[in-house]
Amino acid sequence: MTLYRNTTWTRRNYECTNVVFQEVPDGDVPRRFNGNPAPEGEWVKADIIPVEMMELGGFGGYRFHGFM
Repeated sequence: MTLYRNTTWTRRNYECTNVVFQEVPDGDVPRRFNGNPAPEGEWVKADIIPVEMMELGGFGGYRFHGFM
């Protein structure tokens, strides 16, 4: 698994789901929460997921983390 951080996320929005980190199967690319491949530059590699992030679910080996 490779860990990525969303570069477009700047602060928590309490009115929607905030996807901040994702775990991606090795050899694959980051995807949006709807399953579509993410645009180039939207995600960068990360080292850890901060403890305050909640697991938001996932699909096909992808796991998303952030805030509800």
